[in-house]
Amino acid sequence: MTFKTIPGSVLRVLQALFYLAFVLLWFKDNFPALKPIPLSALWAFIPLALVSGLRLFQWARSGRHRLPADWKRDAAALAIIVALTTLVHVPFLTHGFGLMDSDEAITALMGMHIAEGKLPPLYFYGAFFQGSFPQHYMAVFFKLFGYSIFLAKLSAFLAFALFLGIQFFLIKKAFSFGFACVAGLFYILPWQELVRASLDLASGFPVVLLLGSLALTLTAGIVFNDKSKWLAALGFVLGLAFWSHQISIIFCVAVAPFLAYKFRAKLKYYLELAVYFLIGCFPLLLNEFARGFPIVRVFFLGQSGSVDGLKLRRARKLFLSLISSGPPALSLIYLGVIAAGLLTVILLVVRRRTRPAALIFAVYFVSFTTVYLLSDSSRTYVVRYLFIVFIALPVLLGAPFLWLKPKARLPAAAAFFGLVFALSQAGASRAFYESVRARHEELSRTVTAMTETGEEFWISDFWTSYLLTSLSGEKLIVASNDVKRYPSYGLRYWSEGRRNWVIAKQRDAEDPYASIIPDVLDTVGVPYERQDVGRYTLIYRAGQDIFPRIFLADPPKKLPEVHLSGIAASGGALSLEFVREDSWPTPGLGFRVEIPGYSARFFPMWERGGFTARVPFPLKEEFKIRYGFTYAGFKLESSMGEAGWRLGPAEFAQPRPEFEFLEGIGPQRDINGQPMSVCRKLARIEVNHPIGTGANLALDLYSPFDFRDYFWYGDFSQSVFIFINDRSYGERTLADGKNRIKLKLEPRFFSGRGDIVRLEFKYAMPMSATENYKTAAYLERIGFE
Repeated sequence: MTFKTIPGSVLRVLQALFYLAFVLLWFKDNFPALKPIPLSALWAFIPLALVSGLRLFQWARSGRHRLPADWKRDAAALAIIVALTTLVHVPFLTHGFGLMDSDEAITALMGMHIAEGKLPPLYFYGAFFQGSFPQHYMAVFFKLFGYSIFLAKLSAFLAFALFLGIQFFLIKKAFSFGFACVAGLFYILPWQELVRASLDLASGFPVVLLLGSLALTLTAGIVFNDKSKWLAALGFVLGLAFWSHQISIIFCVAVAPFLAYKFRAKLKYYLELAVYFLIGCFPLLLNEFARGFPIVRVFFLGQSGSVDGLKLRRARKLFLSLISSGPPALSLIYLGVIAAGLLTVILLVVRRRTRPAALIFAVYFVSFTTVYLLSDSSRTYVVRYLFIVFIALPVLLGAPFLWLKPKARLPAAAAFFGLVFALSQAGASRAFYESVRARHEELSRTVTAMTETGEEFWISDFWTSYLLTSLSGEKLIVASNDVKRYPSYGLRYWSEGRRNWVIAKQRDAEDPYASIIPDVLDTVGVPYERQDVGRYTLIYRAGQDIFPRIFLADPPKKLPEVHLSGIAASGGALSLEFVREDSWPTPGLGFRVEIPGYSARFFPMWERGGFTARVPFPLKEEFKIRYGFTYAGFKLESSMGEAGWRLGPAEFAQPRPEFEFLEGIGPQRDINGQPMSVCRKLARIEVNHPIGTGANLALDLYSPFDFRDYFWYGDFSQSVFIFINDRSYGERTLADGKNRIKLKLEPRFFSGRGDIVRLEFKYAMPMSATENYKTAAYLERIGFE
C-alpha cells in the first residue's frame, strides 16, 4: 500500500486526530494545566496539512467531481451578482472607520494580535462567548498583507461574497436558477442592515452567515440527494459555527427535523454527526471543561424561555428594520408578504409544485423565530441578533410571486424588491452612507491629531478607547477607564506614568461630562495642552496624573484656612501642628506634608480645630518642609506653604525607629481579611538596624494583579527593583498573591543607621475608580529575622 492508496476512512480519522491535536496545542497557553506542554502547534499542523492534501489529491484523482452542464451559466450569473454587490460596497469599504465601533475594534485588535503571534484568544476579549474563529480568519489577511481597517472590512466582505455563492446554489437547488438570480438582486441592493451584516466584525456575522448557509446546503444534499457522506462535514460546520457564535444553535435546530426524517432511528448517523460536531466546537469544549461550563450555565440555563408582549413588539420592529425604515403602513404590508411567503413555500412543497429542499427556508425561519423569542436576546433592542434572517429573507419576500404565471414570476419578484428598497430604504441607505463618510473623516482627523502630539499612551471611556486604538493599529494605545476588555492597555498606561485623556462628547447635545477634566484642571491649576477635533477633546501632557476619581466630586471653589502653629522633633520625625479656622465641608480634599526628596505623608482633611502631622526627617543639618492641599490625587501647588528646619545635635542623635515608611506606602486596605498597606510604584523605607548580626529585613508583599487570570491574554508578572542607598540590590519577580522578600543586612549595602531601601515596581495602576493613587503591591508585614 502506497500513500496514494491509503483508505479514505483511515485518512479521515488521522485528519480528525491531527486537527484536535493542532487545536489543543494552538490554544494551550490559555489553560494553566496545558501550558507546560513543550510542543509547538506546528507539530500537529504539518501532518494535518499533509493528510488534508492527500485526501484532496485522492478526491481529485477519483473522477467524482464533474461540473454540471450549466456551470458556465451559473458562474456567469454568480460573477455578476458578486461584482455588483462589490461595487455597492466599495463606498463603505473605503470609509471603513465610519463603520467601526468599540466591539468591532476589539475583534480587529484580536485579529492583529493573533497575526503577531500573541496568545490566541478562544473568545471575544473579556468574555466567554463568541468564539474567535472569525478573528483567526481575519488574522490570515493581516499576516499576509499587514493590519488595516480596510483589510479587516475587506476580509469580512470576502466571507460575505462566499456566502452569496453558497446561497445562490442553495436557492437554485430549492427553487430554480431564475429565482436564485432574483434573490441575488436582493443581496445586491444596499439595505442598511445588510451592509452592516456583510461588513460586521463585532460578531463575525459574514462568517456566521457563510457557515449557516453551508450547513443548510449540506443538509439539503444529505436529505434530498442521498449524500450521507457529507454528514461528517455537516457536523463539523455546525460545531465550528456554534463556537464562532452561539446564535448558530439556530442552524442546529433548523437541520434537526430534516435529519430525523432522513435517518429515522439509525443511531450510527447521529453518532457520526455528534462526533464531528464536537470536533468542530473543540475549542469551546476545552474552555467549558476548564472553566466550569460557562456557555452551558449562561447560554442554556440562563434563558427565560418565555414570550411576552414586549418581546413580540420589539421583535416586530427589529425584523422590519432589516428592510424598511417606514412608513408604518408599508412595513405592515411587508410583514404580510413575508408571512405569505412562508405559507407559499410550505404549500408549494406540499402540492409538489417546487422541490422539497425549499422547505429548508421555511423550517429555518420558524426555527429562528422560535429560538429568538424564547431567548433573552429578544429582550434587548439590538438588531444584529436578526442578521442571520438574511439567509431566508429574500426567499420569503419573493416566494408569493411564484403563484403568478411563469413569465411574470421573476420580473414581479425583482420589481417588488426594487420597489421596497425605493419606498422604504433608499433614503435611509443614503443617509447611512453620509453618516459613515462623515464619521470616517472625523475619526481620521482625530487619529491624525493624536499621532501628531507625539503621545503614544492615552485613556478614555470604553467605547472610545478600543476604537481609537484599533483605528491607529496600536500606534496609539488608548486604555479604557471603565470596562477593561484588554486590561494590559491600562496596565501600560498607568505604569508608564502617562497623563493624556481623550474625551468623547455626545452628539447633538451639550455634554457636561466632557467638560469635567478641563474644568477641574483649570480650577486646581494643573497645566495641560488641549485640542478639539470634532466631538473629541484631547487633553494631554498634563502636569500631574489624572485619576478616574476626578469624575466623582466637584472641585472646591475655595480652600480652607489652615495655619502651621508649631514644629517639634522626636524619634526621627517632625510633629507639625496645624490649625483650621473654618468648618465648612471639604469633599475630595486631602492634606500633604513633605520633606522634598526624602519623605511625604498624606492626611484626610479634618473639619475644624487642631491637627498634628508626623513626617520623618532626614539626617541633614537643614532642610525644607512643604505642606498644602490635595484634591482627587492632584497636589494643589498654589496652596503649598513652606517652612525651614535646622537639626540640633541632640535631635540628630535621637534614636530612630528600626524602620520608617518614608514615601509611597499607605493607606491601609483590607485584603482577604488582613490589613495591608498600599505600595505605590515607588516606595521608600528607612532602615535603622545594626549590621553584621546575620539578620535579614523581611518584606511580605502581596501582588494584587492576578496575572494568572485568563483575561490578561498574555504572560505578565509583577517585579520589583530594589535599591539600597541608591545601589542596586537586584530584581525580584513577584508571584500573584503572597511573596516574601529577604534583604540581608550586609555591610556593602547597609550602614546600620539611616539606610534607604527603595522599591521600584514594574507595574502600578488604580485598583478602583475611587482611588487617587496607583497601587503596585500591598505590604502585609515588615520586620527583621
